Amino acid sequence: MNLKPFFKTLLTRVVLSTFFCFLLSIQVYSQHRVQGRVTSKDGQPVIGVAVKEKGINNGVTTDVTGNYQIRTRSGNGTLVFSFVGLKTIEVALSGRNTVDVTMEDDVTSLSDVVVTASLSEIRKLETPASVEAVDIRRLESLKPEAYNEALQNLPGVMVNQNQGRRNNIRLRGFPDGTPLGGMAYTAVLLDGIPALGTPAKLPENGFGFDTNIDRVELVKGSAATLFGRGAAAGVVNMITRTGGEKTSGSVRLTNYNDILDKGGFNYRLDYNVNGPITKQLRYNVGGWLLNDSGFRNTGYNDEGMQIRANIDYLLSENRGSVRFYGQYADFNFQNLTDVAVNAETLKLADGWKNTDTYNFPFANEINYRIRVRNSSNPATQVSLLDSNGKEITRNFGDALAGGSYAKGYHAGTRLRLTLGAGIHVENHLRIQKMGTGVRYAFALPAFYNANVVSRLLLDGDSDDDELINDFKINKTFDGTNSRHKVSGGFYFSSINLLPETYSLVHGSSTNPNDLKLLSFITGAPVAKDATGNYPIQNGGITRRGDYTESVKAFSFGDEMKIGDNLNVLAGFRYDMLDIDMSETKFPADKALTRVETFQDWSATLAANYQLSTSAAVYGNLNRTFRMPDYSAFTSLEWTSATNQALLRVPNGIEKNEIIYNAELGYRNAFGDLSLDAAVFFTQINNRLAAIFENGILQSKPLGSNRIMGGEISLNYRPQAIRGLNLASSLTYQNAIFTDFKISTTADPNKDLFGNVVVQEATNVYTINLKDKSLPGVPNMMLNLLADYNHQYFGIDLGYNLIGESYQDATNILKLPALTNINAGVYGKIPVGKSIVRIGAQAKNLTNEQALVNIAGVSDNDTILRRKQGSTASGVAGTLAHGYVQLPRRVLFYASYTF
Repeated sequence: MNLKPFFKTLLTRVVLSTFFCFLLSIQVYSQHRVQGRVTSKDGQPVIGVAVKEKGINNGVTTDVTGNYQIRTRSGNGTLVFSFVGLKTIEVALSGRNTVDVTMEDDVTSLSDVVVTASLSEIRKLETPASVEAVDIRRLESLKPEAYNEALQNLPGVMVNQNQGRRNNIRLRGFPDGTPLGGMAYTAVLLDGIPALGTPAKLPENGFGFDTNIDRVELVKGSAATLFGRGAAAGVVNMITRTGGEKTSGSVRLTNYNDILDKGGFNYRLDYNVNGPITKQLRYNVGGWLLNDSGFRNTGYNDEGMQIRANIDYLLSENRGSVRFYGQYADFNFQNLTDVAVNAETLKLADGWKNTDTYNFPFANEINYRIRVRNSSNPATQVSLLDSNGKEITRNFGDALAGGSYAKGYHAGTRLRLTLGAGIHVENHLRIQKMGTGVRYAFALPAFYNANVVSRLLLDGDSDDDELINDFKINKTFDGTNSRHKVSGGFYFSSINLLPETYSLVHGSSTNPNDLKLLSFITGAPVAKDATGNYPIQNGGITRRGDYTESVKAFSFGDEMKIGDNLNVLAGFRYDMLDIDMSETKFPADKALTRVETFQDWSATLAANYQLSTSAAVYGNLNRTFRMPDYSAFTSLEWTSATNQALLRVPNGIEKNEIIYNAELGYRNAFGDLSLDAAVFFTQINNRLAAIFENGILQSKPLGSNRIMGGEISLNYRPQAIRGLNLASSLTYQNAIFTDFKISTTADPNKDLFGNVVVQEATNVYTINLKDKSLPGVPNMMLNLLADYNHQYFGIDLGYNLIGESYQDATNILKLPALTNINAGVYGKIPVGKSIVRIGAQAKNLTNEQALVNIAGVSDNDTILRRKQGSTASGVAGTLAHGYVQLPRRVLFYASYTF
């Protein structure tokens, strides 16, 4: 089915719809005067309640005493009283001039307020997209150490469960993730702007989750019209708290159980304090300290610190605020890479535990030098020299100890102003300077024999400088029966990266209790020489360059309120990306340069119609895009010193990825039970992925993909049992290739296991993957959550089931379903107005060890050739290059909240 004409017609109508809605008559005021007071159940005034005349755009809000005055069109109308977290009330006037009301709590999740799903704060019930919010109470129970942990047990979210403290997520079947840890389709924001200026790298590259975060919001479905090129699947927004009217804070000390039997004290210290300096000047400061031996025996600790602070000046008469903020971080988290997996049973290989890794106990005694092509004689190699003419040498142990590190700072300012006449302005500026590194080793083949495996050490550092500025302006127009918030914006970001990545190909034995470094050439153990030292090894260089990614974007939109029930959002954004790359990897290259320019647009038409005060239907249509980042370009390199043609040309960058997205949903609250259900559709055209093949990062086109699915979630917060929250969700999804072929050397005369081999030319064969499932995308996800917060104790239990998925594009190897259970319990001791909390929390309570991934087989014919009995290197073998769930950790903690 050709979707372009369909979506083109719909998007053309966005402009017409906006224009039609804007042609509404001006406000006409009436003569009937009504006044009254709004109070809570305990008799206290409720400030800021919206009091509106039903059916027209006429409304006021209550003052600090809960009083209001409003002129209505007639004495026979109806007033609607609404406030976030309270049940909406409708009162018929019947000629009265005084109407007092008492409002009750609305405990359903549909009353939660979110800011990420549209251009302004809005109740979840009224949003035109699927949105979830994790509030401060839930964050205190979860104690997340990364944004992905905060999103556990949310509908449609698949959390990576094998990479320690640095993980990513997948939303609603999107094939997300990059080899460098980035997120290709999901934007990760810190206070509304990208946490990092490029989607190629880990979004938390220079930021660790802390107790300064007040809440986390998740929007599923395209948010690219609001947030740009990396938000086709959705967006995660971590929102920092503003200091309160009274001084408050917390300190928490966590002890991790020692699963590696190292005998040390593994801890994390979290702290936050916030409050007023003056009535209008507020502060918030917090951070963490960490020293933990980790989840697997890498030989090195996760350790470091972060401190972050913001000062907010609140302008008088609600005219806005000014924020200044900054952060300093210096931390290092170990990269947890592959383990040996039995290739037939798909379980850990004999002798391996889920705490083992390929860790050489004497790695710090191994040095290696960097060998490159001799520019005068390409057939030979010479040592790479530093700026002082000395041979560059690196240490194996230092590389492994480096893990994934960040050291540096960011600083910024955010200005929000109400200028009058319905005009609001916001500008957010941030600069960031970070020294970062990603260092780890992994198996080169997907399959290998039981005695020896070839491995590649990547030893990389980078200095990253970044500037982001996001400017928005909006004006509100009131009509008789409508309100328009018309907005415009300009976004600019520039990130300069100076990566320098060295590599060492080496061999290793496979017995985790007796790991030895082996010669890559002979397979013999590397032994000490006569001086008692290990001989220096010969390594290489994979990347050394100067890359700049610059983005300029402008956007405009109209958020419309038509009558009492209809919210409409129409938006457009145009992005321009410049990637400027130069390379000095080899002397012969001499600052080889490449400049690429990309541009594209996104558009959204979304609506929410309230069927009642507790029910709504919503839908949205989106056309968006994904443009390449620097990781799509393999490190630039001439074929030889005399042949100045690129050795590897990026493949698939001729066109941007174009993504069409549609969603239709329904929300309702039945007393204390709330329901949210949605169906969704996504079409990805010209998909491009950066993948490692034979240890080299390469871009690869993956054709067209389609994702269809449905999702339902229930949330129960009974008023009869205060503090109890029960939630469940079920997501079904079907993600397939709609147009994609891979080359193959499989024997077409043998069993093809449901695949069809097509001869394209003499000795050239392909496999048509049309209608095959996307690798790594499960068919279903089930989440169950129980959380109870009593005056003196609390418990929480989370259950996550991720269904089966195919590991390979030929849909031969199916990975089993995996489950994860997290549980916690704590007691609370009141100390005056403060609280001491003592508790324990278990992650992966049942210590599941399911296989999550086999690397190097997802987008090729390796599994097919293996099933046919091929003996090719990397195809045959009794062990697999696997990744399994993290082992169980138990956390004991004590906190003091004041």
